[in-house]
Amino acid sequence: EEGASVHRQVFSMKDQRAFAGLGLGAHVPPYLRAEGMIRHVFVSKAELEDFMASFREHLFSEERSGAEVSPEALHAELHQHLRKRHDGEALFEFAYSFVCGLDAYRGDPDFELFDLMLCGAVHPSVVQDQQRMLRDLQSLVRSCSEGLEDASLGRTQARATLGPPQHREQVSHRVLRAVLGAAFPEKAAPRQNALRRALHATMRALADRARTP
Repeated sequence: EEGASVHRQVFSMKDQRAFAGLGLGAHVPPYLRAEGMIRHVFVSKAELEDFMASFREHLFSEERSGAEVSPEALHAELHQHLRKRHDGEALFEFAYSFVCGLDAYRGDPDFELFDLMLCGAVHPSVVQDQQRMLRDLQSLVRSCSEGLEDASLGRTQARATLGPPQHREQVSHRVLRAVLGAAFPEKAAPRQNALRRALHATMRALADRARTP
């Protein structure tokens, strides 16, 4: 991919032949700085997700509280984190497979965000913003669910036997549409709708659990 960040120039997860090392140049991230052929090891998506989660936890841990996480320092931090898990050739084998995974699963928002951070397209602090936003969104959805539950307590038994009132569903969808529109203003309508359906299902699940003795 011409013009891509050097870490994106690793191909491909489907091709199980060995990787060609990207060389020892200063422009190559330290965890990819190798010559010759690198064995292509299989790393599952679950393992990649576990690694990304552990790196994010390290990056924003209390011991690093106050430390500036610049895009330039991100590659060095990632290299140090890799060294805690792998030694020698195993480090490069995992690193090259990890970069392939970022490309193979770029449709997953977590993988896409990690890739954008390594490219320097977004600042690493966006991860903290994302986590904060998701916590706030979860809290809002839970509050909406609990509010609807409280409102339903005054309904008569006769109406309860007929199932959830249609008005309740309409309010839920309106609230979620407004929340998602404010939180993700640039997201396309189909993605907005998919998120709304997923959050609505979560909200209903929370309400069902609240009714369970």
